Amino acid sequence: DRDAEVVDIISTMYTRVPLMNEFGEYPHPKPRIICEYAHAMGNGPGGLTEYQNDFYKHDCIQGHYVWEWCDHGIQAQDDHGNVWYKFGGDYGDYPNNYNFCLDGLIYSDQTPGPGLKEYKQVIAPVKIHARDLTRGELKVENKLWFT
Repeated sequence: DRDAEVVDIISTMYTRVPLMNEFGEYPHPKPRIICEYAHAMGNGPGGLTEYQNDFYKHDCIQGHYVWEWCDHGIQAQDDHGNVWYKFGGDYGDYPNNYNFCLDGLIYSDQTPGPGLKEYKQVIAPVKIHARDLTRGELKVENKLWFT
C-alpha cells in the first residue's frame, strides 16, 4: 500500500537520509516509521547521528528501530573451562548463517557492545555543547517535551 490508503502508518526500511529529508519536506498526513534503520552487526551501527537529526527535524517521522537488541550466540565451554559462544557452523550444521546471529547492540552475555554506547549518546534527549570553553560557556540542548 504505497499510498497508505488502508494502513495507519507508512513504514520503510533502511531509508537513506536524503530520502528521509524528502519525506519530511513533503509530509503525508500519516506518520512515517523507519521500521529498521540500522544494523548492529560487527562494527555497526554507524551514521546514526545524521538519522537522529532528521528525526528531530521532521515531526512526521515518528519512529525508528535498530536490528537488533542482542547477539544470539549460545554459551559453551571448552575442555579447559574457557567460555565462548557458539553460532552457525559450530554444531556441524550446513548450510547455516555463520555469524549472522551475532548482530546485537548487546553481546550474548548481556554486556553492552560499542554500538549500544554510540546509540545511547545519539538518542540522548539532553546534550551539552561547548560554546566557548575558555570563558566557561556551554549550550544545553533539551529535547524533552514539557506541558
